[in-house]
Amino acid sequence: MSPRHETLALTLHGYGRLTWTEALPFLRAHHCTWTDLDGIHIAEQAPSHLPVGATHLWAWQDTTHAVRLRFDTDHVYLATLRRTPPLTDRTPQLTESATTVTVRTGTLWSATDRQAGPLPQSAYAWTWHLLEAAGPHPATFVTATSAANRSVPEMPRVR
Repeated sequence: MSPRHETLALTLHGYGRLTWTEALPFLRAHHCTWTDLDGIHIAEQAPSHLPVGATHLWAWQDTTHAVRLRFDTDHVYLATLRRTPPLTDRTPQLTESATTVTVRTGTLWSATDRQAGPLPQSAYAWTWHLLEAAGPHPATFVTATSAANRSVPEMPRVR
């Protein structure tokens, strides 16, 4: 049996290089995951300080509201993938409407893999999704749904 894939049409917003303080408003009311020198973290809110040794942080409300941060020393490059713009006064530097997004559902890695140390038990309570945005600015976002919140809002489909 092949893995489940869905195709969505979402809007990609790119905000360029921001300080951590400038990025934090985009992460309000989002679950977050990142891997740093202390291992993998899954949190209901973003860390108050830039994680040391991390390369990316992914944040989500559901599979249609995602944030991706790539760390660059003391700054981040931030993009969002959603149906509507995030609630912020910052204007995106890039907007790509109706971006084709492939959603692939899967697992992080097995307990014996230890890519970032042992996974916390809470990692197994989530179903993980890769959102692969196609187009001139391809990017991958990570979201998850928990056992307590398996229902996902109706998503616009690409025809």
